[in-house]
Amino acid sequence: MTSRRLLAVVVALAGAVAGGFATAGPAQAAPAPAPAPVTVSAAGQPGLAGAAFEIVNRGTGKCADVAGKSLLNGALVHQWSCARGDNQLWIAQPVPSAPGYYSLINVNSGKCMDLRANNDDEVFNGTLVQQFECNPELYTSERWKLSFSPSAPGYLTFTTWIKGKCLDLNNGSGSNGARIQVWDCVGPINNQLWAQR
Repeated sequence: MTSRRLLAVVVALAGAVAGGFATAGPAQAAPAPAPAPVTVSAAGQPGLAGAAFEIVNRGTGKCADVAGKSLLNGALVHQWSCARGDNQLWIAQPVPSAPGYYSLINVNSGKCMDLRANNDDEVFNGTLVQQFECNPELYTSERWKLSFSPSAPGYLTFTTWIKGKCLDLNNGSGSNGARIQVWDCVGPINNQLWAQR
């Protein structure tokens, strides 16, 4: 994360404090989109046609969710019961300069799934996942590779560009609010397996 990016986080937090942590109003009801099927491209990778999808953990059946439906940079991505809410829907967009990698854009905020780190050296096991303004050409922490698990049909691993770590549910917890982080990829374990639904 550049110093400009860090400044953006500080400014956003200062605004939240000045505003007394005002919460957003209730979400507008909208028809739920049809589930996005997992397809396979000619290269054997997940086919992503721009449809919004949930990212569902194999072990818990719960979704990657932007906490509190926040629109702010730095809001955590955690686990929550799936409800097809916009803060649980993601769109994968190819990163032009990084073939095979995607940015994951939250439908509610328009921000990208990102790592909570100021630079590549601060990415380690347990680094939290957040949302941040989308710029995967500048922020390599917003680049994700989606790969089918050979031993868990229909499930994916999400691997970071930085240090090749996997999207991971902390201790495989079934609790709402359990943190989503990155960790060394350790094979087909439920806390690192996700469905695109």
